[in-house]
Amino acid sequence: LHVRSRRQRQMCIRDRTYTIAQNELDIAECKGKIALNNQDSVLAIEHYLQVISNDFASTYNYILTITLLAHQKEYQKATTVTEHYILKGHPFNSLNNKNLNGLKESPYWNDFLLKKDSIIGVSKQQLDQGWIKLLDNMVYMDQEFRSFDITFFNDSYLNEHPYLMMTTIDSVNFNKLVKTCAEKGFPTYKSIGFNAMSNLLLLLWHHRYSYQTNPNWVKIRPFIQREIDAGNLPPSFLALFIDQYQISTNQPMIYGMLLRAYYNPVSYTHLRAHE
Repeated sequence: LHVRSRRQRQMCIRDRTYTIAQNELDIAECKGKIALNNQDSVLAIEHYLQVISNDFASTYNYILTITLLAHQKEYQKATTVTEHYILKGHPFNSLNNKNLNGLKESPYWNDFLLKKDSIIGVSKQQLDQGWIKLLDNMVYMDQEFRSFDITFFNDSYLNEHPYLMMTTIDSVNFNKLVKTCAEKGFPTYKSIGFNAMSNLLLLLWHHRYSYQTNPNWVKIRPFIQREIDAGNLPPSFLALFIDQYQISTNQPMIYGMLLRAYYNPVSYTHLRAHE
């Protein structure tokens, strides 16, 4: 019989409960997709409202929920969801969607526009602007170099070694991330919002092939795990990086996070059917 301390038992119960809750949200998203495939918008709305009830809900799932509500002419509820969307730090300009024209012609939208700026102000007060600014600056440097046509440069070294320049920028950014995490802890969806977390994931993604070998990953993983254990990040946060590293070293994925990217869905379904 394996004997655990009281604290260990409490942590196991908490982790199990949290994982079950996350799985329920994943199942709700799958049910929402099935309902959409069956053209049942009412049932899809029910499931997607459950999906967006957590801090990890994506911009896409929010926009989809708002669009479905607008399509059903539930404009008041759509506006309420939009307010939560803004408070969570999602980008306002992503609402420039022609499918929302009906909502934007409703009186509820006019009321929302009158208080939009104050909602954005509250959101900024709730979010860590220091982290957000730092991530914005790092992503700007990251993407500016990648977006240049390398032949623009007259410098022959830059022309011949663009990969070296990009990896240098990536390394500098990773060092900054580790240093800031040591000072402030790892950011979460609740502390910096979904948009800034997308920037953070982009910066980390550039180091996916060195997940098990880069010393900075060794330094930053405990900060990430601390937030996962506290329920501030989804349990699957690191799974994408683990699976990508497995693939890059010719090993099978552990979590299957990249099945859509690396396998034909029809072939995978066929494979599952014959297991």
